[in-house]
Order: sequence, then C-alpha cells, then structure tokens
Amino acid sequence: MSLKLKMTLWYTVLMLAIVGVVIIFVMTTANASAETAAKNILQNVVEQNQRELWYTDGELKQYGFHTYQDGVYLMVYDLAE
Repeated sequence: MSLKLKMTLWYTVLMLAIVGVVIIFVMTTANASAETAAKNILQNVVEQNQRELWYTDGELKQYGFHTYQDGVYLMVYDLAE
C-alpha cells in the first residue's frame, strides 16, 4: 500500500470518527433540549389551569379552564362514583 493511500485512509477514518462524535453530541443535546421544553410547556399549562379550578360545597367550579392548550390535553375527573 502506498503512503498516499495510507494517509488518505487514516484521514478518512479520523474524519468519520470526528463526525460521529459531533453527531452523537448534537443528537443528545437536541433530545435533552426538546424534553426540557416539553416538560416546561406541560408544567406551565397545568399551573395555569390549576388556578382556574376550585372546589366549593362538594362541587368542582371552573372559570377559564381549557381542555386543550399549547399542544396539551387536560382532563378533570372525579374518583367518586
């Protein structure tokens, strides 16, 4: 094998390794960022709607409660039969 071919193979392997590491880093960072954003949206929507519900005289009252908001579906249910 010629020196030129050896160097070409060496640099190719090195570049593939670097690109692989960068892709893994970008994918894990993007995944963590998307998960954090989804958790924040869910928490904010639940907190907003929680302020719009109250329980008085054995009855659930609501004012401005949204069942769908910012891609989050919410449901209120009672365990009593």
